[in-house]
Amino acid sequence: MSLWAGLENLGHRGALALRHGVRWGGCSWYWRLGYALWLESWTGPAHRPGMRLQPPPGWQSQDFIYGETPLGTARLLLEWAELQAGEHFCEIGCGRGVVGLVAHLVFGARVSGYEKVPALANKARWLTRALQVEQGVSIHEDGPYEQADLYFLTPTTWSEENWCRVCRQLDKASPGARALVLSEPLPGWRVLEKRSLPYSWGWNQTFLQIRT
Repeated sequence: MSLWAGLENLGHRGALALRHGVRWGGCSWYWRLGYALWLESWTGPAHRPGMRLQPPPGWQSQDFIYGETPLGTARLLLEWAELQAGEHFCEIGCGRGVVGLVAHLVFGARVSGYEKVPALANKARWLTRALQVEQGVSIHEDGPYEQADLYFLTPTTWSEENWCRVCRQLDKASPGARALVLSEPLPGWRVLEKRSLPYSWGWNQTFLQIRT
């Protein structure tokens, strides 16, 4: 990343944090989760484990590029998908588990997160312990994925091989299941709506879909 691009991204993230802080800064879920994320960050930046990982057979280094969904964007995503208390939320490539933690703390969902990078999965587990939500949020390093009411995945940088692998697994999802997908829609799922939403790396096209 060039110096100019880095400064632009820093400005984008700062403006986003300010906007979300003004909107949700008085909410206990926002400062509680934000503080836990800040504490966890002292163990090392979240993007480094994926950069250092030697890809196992069948995987590419691009499958482990990490960008975190901001807390406010996670809230907007889950409101858009109309996540309800008691529903099962599944995040594929969950990283530190931010979206799943918002799903549980704000919406009362049961959460399963899947993260192939062991060091990132451990970061997510640290957060579930720190927030005392281990009964409602489980973190796994391998599939198969559980049946869920709502899936979230960010295949923006994934290799074609990984994208096809995930699509095959989600072919087994139950009719009526919903999905939030970045950059390109899941094949065989109906697109209900698409929106451009802000993430830590910039604005990204996001699809809300349903399994028919």
